[in-house]
Amino acid sequence: MIPFTLAVPLGWLLILLITGLGIGTLVIQIPILRWFIQITGCAYLLWLAFLLSRRHELQTIEPSKLKITFSKGVALQFLNIKVWLLAVTVTVTWIIQAEGQASLNQYERLMFVSIVVMFFAFASNFCYALIGALVRNWLLHGKRLLIFNRFLATLLATTAIWTLFI
Repeated sequence: MIPFTLAVPLGWLLILLITGLGIGTLVIQIPILRWFIQITGCAYLLWLAFLLSRRHELQTIEPSKLKITFSKGVALQFLNIKVWLLAVTVTVTWIIQAEGQASLNQYERLMFVSIVVMFFAFASNFCYALIGALVRNWLLHGKRLLIFNRFLATLLATTAIWTLFI
């Protein structure tokens, strides 16, 4: 679990750098591309929220499948649509542009956001794993898991819709 927890921030950083140093400019130059990313990303997140809202049982997974190497952990982030949405949104709205105009200090902004993203990715992934381990048994009783999942699904759906307006 530790290699994966450390791999997530590096994967996030690489995606942010790829976006900040190239893809973000492309998204600004082709506005329909930004809308496509936002709409498909929102739709995917809403679909995930729907699936989560219906989950009332914990799945059992073989422990061997949970052993993800550091390099696989980094690579998995490239399949994570939420990371791409975050990177494109931050790059287009804050790194490349500032208040609707081209930013004069893009590299400084990219460096600042990179530090914040690395911290956030590690802290959020670590907290996710820790909280999951702490509440796992508690969630097994009654309808706790279903209520918990519906609460998280509501947060996810709200976030998904919010991404359409930024």
